[in-house]
Amino acid sequence: QLYYGVEAGMEGGPDPEMRGPMDWERAVPGEPEFDRLRELLAIRRERRALRIGDFVRLDSESLLAFARKTDRVSESVFVIANPSAETVRE
Repeated sequence: QLYYGVEAGMEGGPDPEMRGPMDWERAVPGEPEFDRLRELLAIRRERRALRIGDFVRLDSESLLAFARKTDRVSESVFVIANPSAETVRE
């Protein structure tokens, strides 16, 4: 899920559910978080499976790993992310 401020690198502070006012100066093209989010949204737009595909959990102890698949156009997308700063080998 995307919450306001993600594009500006904002976090919730001590309470992740409560964010401060939007930092509009950091929510502009050229800022790393903004540009990265723009890239990810473009990938989602281009890949039908990421929008409407069935969710398939992939087993992994250390990684966030899942697939999204569509039968209609037989497209599959695999997403594998390392949520930690440490290198993971599986």
